[in-house]
Amino acid sequence: MRRPRRRPTLPVRAGQVRRGAYPILEFDPDPSALIEPSVHLCAPAPGEVRVPARAVMCFFGDVVRRIAREREAEKVAELYSEHGVHPIFELTHRGEQVAFFQPGVGAPLAALFMEEAIDYGCRAFVACGGAGALDDLALGHRWWSRERSGTKGPPITTSPPPG
Repeated sequence: MRRPRRRPTLPVRAGQVRRGAYPILEFDPDPSALIEPSVHLCAPAPGEVRVPARAVMCFFGDVVRRIAREREAEKVAELYSEHGVHPIFELTHRGEQVAFFQPGVGAPLAALFMEEAIDYGCRAFVACGGAGALDDLALGHRWWSRERSGTKGPPITTSPPPG
């Protein structure tokens, strides 16, 4: 009769992880990340692109194209993904320069494009879209971000507009 195979034990003993058991848990003193927004294969070198500090991420591609055409917006940069190129446009609104772009579909690509836009110089973002709501919302209702995750990345909570 065959003996049942022993299940491999995890390398955890009394709350300790053996050195080398999981490489991801090892300390790396190098301050540069493996994937870093400041290093893009397709992107221009820092300083080659001038993008406004204020940006609108509009998930409606047709709206972005229409506004760019109607307002004769200038294309100031491009965001690249496997499915294509997303231009960053610039226009003047109430005397202020504003960037706007379509951030792709889905939070992962939108977060990546937001990181690239930060690398280009954007610092304040407004996002508008029509999916991913956690509550029942009527079309056209506005919701504000009231928190964000650190200094970069998408908002983590939303709330109704103030007032």
